[in-house]
Amino acid sequence: MERADPVAGPDEAVVAVMAASVNPSDVKNIAGRMEGTVLPRIPGRDFAGIVVDGPADWLDAEVWGTGGDIEFTRDGSHAELLVVPAAALVRKPERLGFAEASVVGVTFMTGWLGAVETARLTPGETIAVFGVAGGAGTRIAGRRHPRPCRPAEQHVSPIRRFTMTRSAVDAEALRSTAEAIRTSPVRGRFTFRVDGDWGGGFRLTSRVGALTHGGDTDTARSGRFVMNSDEPTQVLGTDMAVSPTEWVLQALAGCYTVTIAANAALRGISLRAVHLDLEGDVDLSGFLGLDPAARPGIGHIRVAVTLDAPDATAAELENLIEAVQQRSVVRDTLVRPVAVTTTLRRA
Repeated sequence: MERADPVAGPDEAVVAVMAASVNPSDVKNIAGRMEGTVLPRIPGRDFAGIVVDGPADWLDAEVWGTGGDIEFTRDGSHAELLVVPAAALVRKPERLGFAEASVVGVTFMTGWLGAVETARLTPGETIAVFGVAGGAGTRIAGRRHPRPCRPAEQHVSPIRRFTMTRSAVDAEALRSTAEAIRTSPVRGRFTFRVDGDWGGGFRLTSRVGALTHGGDTDTARSGRFVMNSDEPTQVLGTDMAVSPTEWVLQALAGCYTVTIAANAALRGISLRAVHLDLEGDVDLSGFLGLDPAARPGIGHIRVAVTLDAPDATAAELENLIEAVQQRSVVRDTLVRPVAVTTTLRRA
């Protein structure tokens, strides 16, 4: 598709793209599987090129870059010309050609954020690398990694959904929070918000709204996280996002994780891993009005919780799961009647 050549606005620069890489996220993005993307959108996050418009001191400079809002809220690098914030310009190392420079960004940043920023890897530590043949795995395990480490495992292994591998909940902070709420019950009251817009078919894009805590509203959270939903093709959706029913299961799994981690910390139970398997049964006869006896909603949810806590007794873990069933916010929402008020607003 031909489009007019972009012009640099204030604090912007236009880069003539000489090379750009293709990442899995680029494909997912144009398919609508990445949160926060405004479609239609030209994909592409990594690039290397020459500045052709913008600040005078950057004209004709060879630059490279990645990430930010590129391909999400502004068009990406899979085009001849790319508009980027002038503050994001970085000169390309002379020793790298355009093609070499264009394949570094996403994979290196993923490896760095995972190994250094999140795991806080230190020199000499041993790290297990899953999917070492991929771009990020190669960056982590490669000899030129900025913090050399010993890869313990170099093979592809599936990562199971809803898995938590460490317990880092501050038990004292939990107790202090409980005491503060006991002293002032209003501090335990929250109002969560979500707003959403129809995307055609069965698709919806939602965003988190302001959070009210103890009567004070925090608007800084508005729009920070985006959620997309669709339906599987078996129920006439386009299968471009998580289904609403799966979001319910995810909400329950997330709340179980919070409740397990919090109660384990308070009880002095050390968790090495938590895994949850969830299933939910739906009969569309109720949704379609074909069977008055069939409920439209989920009829039965089954949750299997696997705990890796070698120092805990069977009785301690049974009591932990019993506490989870009694205190999980989302489980309580599902098993007890909740007032749901729906109002009509004319656009």
